[in-house]
Amino acid sequence: MLDDGALIAAPEGLVVLNSRRPPRSARAKAETSDLGEQIGEQLRGIYDDVLNQPIPDRFLELLNQLESDPISPQRSKTPGEG
Repeated sequence: MLDDGALIAAPEGLVVLNSRRPPRSARAKAETSDLGEQIGEQLRGIYDDVLNQPIPDRFLELLNQLESDPISPQRSKTPGEG
């Protein structure tokens, strides 16, 4: 086995890679954290923009049609009911 634990000598001269990864540096962790914060800020901004957009007229018309259309016994049955 090598000092860093990356390789293990196997029988018959085969070399097996060790699945253990070396620890990440503090700088790499900080960069990942900063990236996550940036992504989070951008997603929150997009979400806020979507919430502030007006509801399209066509969608409002469809909602009004659904509210004014009484449900008949035929339409209230689930598929497969007789």
